[in-house]
Amino acid sequence: MHNRLRLLQVATALLYFGPLLAGLMGQGWSQIAIFANIYLLWSVILRPHLWPARLQDLSRSEALVPLASLVATQVLLVVVCFAIGRGIGGVLGVKPALPWFLPVALSFLSVPLSRLIWDPKVAADHAGFDPLLHRLDDAPAKDTEDLADEMLGQVMALPDDVSEAELRRHLTAIADHLDPEEIRRGLGAAVAAGRATQAGIRALIVHATDPAVAERLSGTAYPAQAFAAAGRDGAMLTLFAGRCLRMQETQPGLAGDCPAVGKIQQAAADAGEDGAMMALTRLAGWLGPKAAAH
Repeated sequence: MHNRLRLLQVATALLYFGPLLAGLMGQGWSQIAIFANIYLLWSVILRPHLWPARLQDLSRSEALVPLASLVATQVLLVVVCFAIGRGIGGVLGVKPALPWFLPVALSFLSVPLSRLIWDPKVAADHAGFDPLLHRLDDAPAKDTEDLADEMLGQVMALPDDVSEAELRRHLTAIADHLDPEEIRRGLGAAVAAGRATQAGIRALIVHATDPAVAERLSGTAYPAQAFAAAGRDGAMLTLFAGRCLRMQETQPGLAGDCPAVGKIQQAAADAGEDGAMMALTRLAGWLGPKAAAH
């Protein structure tokens, strides 16, 4: 949302720059009508909620008054921009020798560019949110729980064989909006309810064994939760064991949050894949001395 608003502001700047440049070039005041029509076209396309929905509404006085005010405002904006350009040109003695159609082309270009960037239907989705009347920080915020469901739902929809690198990219993007505990709760709730896809379980393992996340959530046994979510799936257990071992090598103080050594050894014995058995055995061998120390 924020990126789109910034791009929209840049595209809208072209709308205002057109008459300003026309004034700077010393074009006649007759150009006002052309720019006014472009401004009105921009308003109709980008801010349709300000215009009557039906032609019949134009006959109603309660619709005509705000419509007349809107038109007058657009004309006034053109006149102001044009006059500023004329003033700058007069004071500085500048009169650029540019093609006569360039100012009009720049303003008109703002219309399709702005429409490509901003879908006016978004206004309805955001309770009448108008991008030109709100600051970036004013955009309606979604409830944290809804946001978590939406963003983690996108992770759940990833293919079952999604790569570890791809999951890390998704989780990094989500971390800009949700804190680690909110991500943990969302993924954990999906696993507990049986709604988690293979990608969702892999995401839980990747998130829980991220050294920065594990340290932040130290004391919550998050890696042990991820181990339990892996179940008896060989690929999941291999992923968990490898990542948990790397996490331990950088954060040995988090051994207490990892699954019990006995459970890891049992999972290794039950593993139907050599890769999983070897990875789990290495992890148990590393954690054994740490567990004894505690």
